[in-house]
Amino acid sequence: MISIPKSDKNLIRIDYAGGSQTHQKDFKLLVPAIVKIFNEFSAVSLVIFNDALEIDEFPELSGFINRIENRKMVPFKELQYEIARFDINIAPLQINPFNEAKSELKYFEAALLQIPTIASPTQPFKDVIDHGKNGFLAYNSDQWYDCIKKLLTDSELRKKTGRAARHHVLWHFSPEQRNHLTFRLLYHSQIIKNIEINFQSLREKTYKFSINHCQSSRNNKYSYPDVVDYEIVKEFKSGKVSHVGVVIPLFNYERYILGALDSVKNQTLNDIDLVVVDDCSTDSSLQTVLDWMENNAPRFNNCTLLKNKINSKLSATRNIGFDYINSIWVMQLDADNELLPTCLEECLTTIKNSGAAMVYPQLELFGEDKLYIYKSYDSLRLSIAPWDPSHLARQNYIDAMAMVSKAAWAKAGGYDVAMIYGLEDWDFWLRFIEQGFFGVYIPKVLARYRVHKTSMSRTETTDNYHRIVNYLKEKHPWITTD
Repeated sequence: MISIPKSDKNLIRIDYAGGSQTHQKDFKLLVPAIVKIFNEFSAVSLVIFNDALEIDEFPELSGFINRIENRKMVPFKELQYEIARFDINIAPLQINPFNEAKSELKYFEAALLQIPTIASPTQPFKDVIDHGKNGFLAYNSDQWYDCIKKLLTDSELRKKTGRAARHHVLWHFSPEQRNHLTFRLLYHSQIIKNIEINFQSLREKTYKFSINHCQSSRNNKYSYPDVVDYEIVKEFKSGKVSHVGVVIPLFNYERYILGALDSVKNQTLNDIDLVVVDDCSTDSSLQTVLDWMENNAPRFNNCTLLKNKINSKLSATRNIGFDYINSIWVMQLDADNELLPTCLEECLTTIKNSGAAMVYPQLELFGEDKLYIYKSYDSLRLSIAPWDPSHLARQNYIDAMAMVSKAAWAKAGGYDVAMIYGLEDWDFWLRFIEQGFFGVYIPKVLARYRVHKTSMSRTETTDNYHRIVNYLKEKHPWITTD
């Protein structure tokens, strides 16, 4: 017997969630591979469902009945709880006209729970599975065996593939994507001239700019967000669902973090998730947050403290927060900044009614360095202009403190982890433009931006500004900054 890696000593479940016995011939494709797997691996079971598979039709499996778990069929609302038990999802289908007409449902059901799928190469599966990245395609019995074995023996590959699948489906099977495609159809068919759509001018302006100026960047192959290794320090979960979550990246800001946390606690919006990601702080930031969460976690539906395994910088830390959080929309809040009490409520109303990928409010400047504020900022505000692709092509004027669609984050490929000196938010907005996404400006102060001498913008971004801009020009040849 081949031993499972030490981290995977517990039983590994391979799921066959067929819908009915009409797929007996489809399952037969898989039987030789399953027999080999059972003979080589002891800590593996096959999960099937009552009435969906007549297992007695396959005598090759008769010696492994104790390795086959038969589950009861469940109502649709309970299906995700069943799928969540599995480690590997399999979808074998014969290649014929009937199966070519079937959907990729089995892929995205599992992907939402970060479970990797191995599927037969029908066109619907080929359209969504990027082999070896967000799933696997098996053309014959040998490939079924190879793919299953590869996932069984590599827990990191299972994790990485499942995560990529989830990031893929967050956008590609979302209502937001359907709205996006519908708008494009209406736009190109000229029907849009005769109807009214929320924020129609902003949609059209961004889409026109995207197709006219960003074609070389738009044609880049989809990239999955980079998510580095992290650990869960503490989770407080109520089981309730929040539409909005707040992600706070943290590094050595023990003197400011309580102000940021209290500003989230004091929001007028009731249902909120909170995730703080510590980037290996060397001060007492981590313990400060942990103590605060112990006292304030009941305020939130879900409240979690994460920690990077190695210091990974701001972009990577933001990606971890987005990857972990389960809300539809994510408010980004740096550990030295603060939200005003109605910020989440007003941003949520705007983003729900607009169909935008992000919304951003005006930011009030505050902090001990008042002389620098008055000397450097004419308006004493940040993020004070409406969304305009041509303006963003010249310079960044929108701070990272914005409410962002998690699906749009995934589609844009997350934050660029190579950008360690700042302006990663500018790059993020530029990629939104390339996707044809638009943002909505809220002309009201709803958050506060702290100005101080140890901020990243004053310690690292300024010194590396020209290097950053040159890198952005390589990524986005259409920008016009000097």
